[in-house]
Amino acid sequence: MQSSIRIQPTCRATGEAAGIAAAYAVKNNIGVRDVDGKIIREIMRNYGADL
Repeated sequence: MQSSIRIQPTCRATGEAAGIAAAYAVKNNIGVRDVDGKIIREIMRNYGADL
């Protein structure tokens, strides 16, 4: 049980990053593979994520 709880923040952050990357790709008319991870981290930090 404890190990399942311990990975929850990582799972949440991964899902959030994937959603942000998808939205960013659509908004900028680029493929998801072309999205720079640095941009996603910056967006997440602006939202208050603790990376």
